[in-house]
Amino acid sequence: MSTLAQYSVTKTIRGVTMNDAKEEKDYFWFYIAGLVIAVVVTLAMVKSSEHGKYVTAAKAIEEDAANSAYKHAP
Repeated sequence: MSTLAQYSVTKTIRGVTMNDAKEEKDYFWFYIAGLVIAVVVTLAMVKSSEHGKYVTAAKAIEEDAANSAYKHAP
């Protein structure tokens, strides 16, 4: 048997030796999807927490429309 047939082809990527017979699965798109989901959840949480700041102003405007920054026509 020749030594060439027994030789396993390997390649080095970023300092890691990989065997051609067994390639690792690429998780790039899973990382991107996780990042997008994290950003959307963070934005939703910030938006919902900001809602409470404007409740007091809305109540004051309901009591007296002249209290609003938007002037209504007489």
